[in-house]
Amino acid sequence: MRQLYYSVQDYIISAFTIVLGGLVLWGARDIPPPFFDPLGSAAVPKAVAYILIALALGIAIRSFFQNKNSPGAGVTDEGFQLEPLRAIGVVGLSILYTLGMGTGFLGFRWGTILYITITGALLAKGNKKVMLISLALGLLFGLGGSYLFTYYFYIDLP
Repeated sequence: MRQLYYSVQDYIISAFTIVLGGLVLWGARDIPPPFFDPLGSAAVPKAVAYILIALALGIAIRSFFQNKNSPGAGVTDEGFQLEPLRAIGVVGLSILYTLGMGTGFLGFRWGTILYITITGALLAKGNKKVMLISLALGLLFGLGGSYLFTYYFYIDLP
């Protein structure tokens, strides 16, 4: 019964993610053509939408074959723990990151470094090695992304 619940949940999440990807593709049609960008103004939103759709299809296909191969009898939990507070923390940090940059309170460089580092530390559950890797990734994406977007793509960042 538990397996059926998770597979239905996978199908619902996949369907909503595909719809979200479709809405992003639909909205990207209205982005005006660029003056200097050879890829086009809508290249990033379209790429994100296609990635979302591909991941959602992957989840749905995996769930289908998982259900097909196991009839559901004798399904055991593989040690996965539900941690709703940790999930709420990650979603909350994502919202704060987006709002902070949208309002101008945070810049891209420092906001990205803080977001990736704090989110990684939250997900690391106290594992210092993972927290150090999160800090390194935060620095890489914050400083590297800022340099890449500013000096290579010529995109003004918040």
